[in-house]
Amino acid sequence: MLSELRTRIISEIALDEERKKNNPIKSQSAISMKRKASSNVFEKLGFPPGMTYGHRSSLRKECSRFLRFAFLVDFLSYEALANIYLGSVKDMIDRLAELDENCNMDEVMETDYSDPNAAAPGGG
Repeated sequence: MLSELRTRIISEIALDEERKKNNPIKSQSAISMKRKASSNVFEKLGFPPGMTYGHRSSLRKECSRFLRFAFLVDFLSYEALANIYLGSVKDMIDRLAELDENCNMDEVMETDYSDPNAAAPGGG
């Protein structure tokens, strides 16, 4: 989108310059638009110097649309991550409940967990 806007603005500025060459005398009914001094930001984005207020307005509109799209994508990604997180926690709770049901606590408590490879006390 930005490249299309850049191309359109460049062609409009070129067309305006061509009209000035062919029609050097301004009519009194024509409305002239003042051009602001060029900005390094616009030049870095590839926009030509001498953009009119209308061109800058178009650029602001496109940037605003891009920001709204970026906020939407950000919201959707946060929602997806939240759903993944909640699903993972739910799966873990379900698995712990399943393990708790299948566990015989008396057997666990009576099992000797000492290391059979350890040296016998007092032996050596």
